[in-house]
Amino acid sequence: MSTWASASKTSADHSGFTSDTEDEPLSFSQELSTEGHTLGAVVTEHCGLADVYPSSKYPDARIDSYLFTPCGYSANGVVPMPGEAESTHYWTVHVTPEPQCSYASFETNVPTWVLGRQTVDVVQQVVGIFKPGRFSVTLFEARGEDDVGNKAAAKKDKRMDFVKGYRRVDRIVHDLEGYELVFRYFEREDWKGGSPRLGERSMMLDT
Repeated sequence: MSTWASASKTSADHSGFTSDTEDEPLSFSQELSTEGHTLGAVVTEHCGLADVYPSSKYPDARIDSYLFTPCGYSANGVVPMPGEAESTHYWTVHVTPEPQCSYASFETNVPTWVLGRQTVDVVQQVVGIFKPGRFSVTLFEARGEDDVGNKAAAKKDKRMDFVKGYRRVDRIVHDLEGYELVFRYFEREDWKGGSPRLGERSMMLDT
């Protein structure tokens, strides 16, 4: 993944990172922690994750990210809706880039309809960042209480079957009290590998 090559180069550029307080040098553990957050912020901006819920549309959004040594990355974002003082909306990312167990997860409960977006738009944007060979999406969807609601939900659900550059292989629905859990599995159109293995890249979207 190109993000990690860029992050490695950036790490060397920041190897002399020090505290703003010259007379109180950082301890070894503090220094690692501070550099990890600094490089995490660089990765978040460079790879495009900061643009999934951009500050231009969500001015009160905050992101805390960290680049681990020797490898690994995580980010946590809080996304208050415009005009809201407090919010329970969030997104979180965890990445382990080791060749033998490459994995990336994205989870969010930020409502897409507020700014006129569709869930599939967010999925497409995140998939464009990680470019996995295959991935899964898990959605928690409230059931409509009338025919109009059911038709709208069905139309929205159908859109999720089409992610550019990928083909949907599986769709599994679990009927729960008041809502459905909908699982989808996608493979890239040129994917020639085998079936999913433990630790493969995936995505979880909670809407």
